[in-house]
Amino acid sequence: MTSKTNLIVDGTSLDLAHLQELQQRLALFTPGEALFWDDPDISEQMLAAHLDPKSDAARATASSLRPHPATGSGTTGGGLIM
Repeated sequence: MTSKTNLIVDGTSLDLAHLQELQQRLALFTPGEALFWDDPDISEQMLAAHLDPKSDAARATASSLRPHPATGSGTTGGGLIM
């Protein structure tokens, strides 16, 4: 599929071939670029967020955890949920 975005040709006619291209269904999964987390800028920002002592946005804190309803456990066996 092309990256063309304009469906109007010469200001008057519709590019039917391109419109038909846009209507094609995409494959459910197609390999793409490298993993999102492997991007140097993304991984640097994620690491900074995890290590920032002033923000809890990227990590769980004791106050954000509660006992799992099935086990009632909050300390052993992975019983915590967020």
